[in-house]
Amino acid sequence: MPFHESGDTQQHESYPNSGWANTDAELPKGWLLWHNYSEYTALDSKMYLRTPDGIVKEISGDFIHAMNGSFGVTPEQITFMAIDSSTDEWDIHLYNDGNITNLKKNSRFCNEAPKWSPDGK
Repeated sequence: MPFHESGDTQQHESYPNSGWANTDAELPKGWLLWHNYSEYTALDSKMYLRTPDGIVKEISGDFIHAMNGSFGVTPEQITFMAIDSSTDEWDIHLYNDGNITNLKKNSRFCNEAPKWSPDGK
């Protein structure tokens, strides 16, 4: 069982019996998604994706401090939070097979820790 902070809930992508069994979602076997930073206040978090064949790539774009990624219905579809470089606000981003879209640009809200629902939305 992966380590989670006290009070944290199970992450759907890690547990096949947590609501994903009745969907068309393909659980990401062999894929790994993580972020790493020197310290939270440094705003230097980087997010990485490792494929089953061992290729590691950084998920980067017009944002900083990317973190809290979550797999979608396929391992190539990810949502995550990051600070928009131009507005200095937390936004939700969609990584879809290498293309990145800011889903909450200029919302003036603090959009954090996105997760996919069991139906893939």
